[in-house]
Amino acid sequence: MIANDPILLPDQFNAAEYFIDRHLTQGRGDKVAIECCDLNVTYRQLYEHVNRAGNALRQLEVRIEERVFLLLLDTPEFPASFFGAIKIGAVPVPVNTLLKPADYEYMLNNSRARVAIVSDSLYPQLHAIPDGRKPWEILSSRKSRAKKQRHPCWLARDPALASSVQAIC
Repeated sequence: MIANDPILLPDQFNAAEYFIDRHLTQGRGDKVAIECCDLNVTYRQLYEHVNRAGNALRQLEVRIEERVFLLLLDTPEFPASFFGAIKIGAVPVPVNTLLKPADYEYMLNNSRARVAIVSDSLYPQLHAIPDGRKPWEILSSRKSRAKKQRHPCWLARDPALASSVQAIC
């Protein structure tokens, strides 16, 4: 590239398609995308979890540019929820997991998030916020009881959620 060459940008771009979906179309679906403790998540599995997250958020009527509060530990649930929100055009708001309920209350009020996705062990931090100040929907991420099959329980409720999500650019 020469210094004066124009940079060509696509007309539409969705980060979830670039960071997740393209690995399937390029033949890397069975490659490991995430290693977490004793769990390996392939790109295909991550793609399915991202679609589940996006579809679950759509079922909650999360719209383009609405915020989704992410109070999640560093597990595969984080990228699934993060990219699931991005894929439908929502704005993920990841927050520090070491804060206090008053901090989360402040962030929820100022981010205007309507939905919070929360790791099960962190749920008490949001539960401590008075009811009148919570987002309208809190989704708790729990480990499934199936061996080596960890994913947010709210993503596992409906197998139809795994269907492909049209990316919003």
